[in-house]
Amino acid sequence: MEIKIRQNGGSSTAVDAQISIGDWSTVEPLSINREDGFGDYGSITLTVSEFYQSNALPSNPYLLTVTVEGLEMSTTLDSAKLSRTITDVQSSTAAAFSTDDDDCGTKDSCVVGVVLTAWAGLDTLGDNPPAPMPMAEYTLQATMYYSGSNVAIAYPEVTVVDTIASWDSSGGQYGSGSAIVGDWGSEISLEGSESDVMLNAKYIPISDWDENDYGCYSFVVEVTQQAPWASTDSVVSHTSHYEYAEEGAGGDDPNNTDESWTKVTSCD
Repeated sequence: MEIKIRQNGGSSTAVDAQISIGDWSTVEPLSINREDGFGDYGSITLTVSEFYQSNALPSNPYLLTVTVEGLEMSTTLDSAKLSRTITDVQSSTAAAFSTDDDDCGTKDSCVVGVVLTAWAGLDTLGDNPPAPMPMAEYTLQATMYYSGSNVAIAYPEVTVVDTIASWDSSGGQYGSGSAIVGDWGSEISLEGSESDVMLNAKYIPISDWDENDYGCYSFVVEVTQQAPWASTDSVVSHTSHYEYAEEGAGGDDPNNTDESWTKVTSCD
C-alpha cells in the first residue's frame, strides 16, 4: 500500500512520519521529493500483512493516521481491499443429462456428468452467495463423495491470489486450469472436460468418476487460509448432498426409465 503525502514546496530532506492503523504503528522517513500534475508529494510504502488483523467489512474500518512535525492527517482506508478473511463457503452441483441412446441405452434420459461450483468470500445475509473478496488469498479443495467416505471426484487443489484462480488441469481433464474469481462475484466454476450447452458450463463425465453407482453423493468444499489472513490453517467448509437414482419415466412403455440427480438435505 502506497501513502502519498502532499505539500507544495516541501523539502527533500527526510523527516520522521508517525503512522498508525488501529493498534499498529511505525515510524517511516518521509521526503517531499516527487511531483505530478497535482503538485509535490512524498511517498511511503506499507506492507498490508504487517498491520492486517481482520476484515474491514462490514463494520471494522481501518483508520490511517499520519503525523509529521506536529501535523496530523487521517483517512479511512478502502474496506473492500482490507477484507481478505474468507467467512463463507458454499458448494453446488448440477447434472448434465443426455437422451442419446449411445449414452443411455434403453433409458429415456441419463446423467452423463456433473458440473461442480464453489463460492468463497464474505458472509452475507440469508442463503445468498458470499460477497466477493478481490484481494483474498486462499486454497480450495473440492471433493465429491459417494455413500459417505468413498471418493467419487477429487478435484485438484485450487489456489486463489488476487482474483486469479489456478489449478492443475491434467491436460484438459479439469478444464483450462484457471479462472477469475472475486472480481465481480465469488463463484468458482470447477471445470471438467466436456461442455453442456444447457448448463453453459463444462462438466466432469460420469466415466471419470471413481464411484458412479446410484445412491447419495456429498460435495464438500473446504477453503484454507493462513496467517495473517486467518489463524494458522483456518478452514471454512460447506457440504451439499445429492441423490442419483433411476426411476420410471411413465409413457406407453412401463419399462422406460429416466435417471435423476436431486438435491437432498443429507445422505443419512
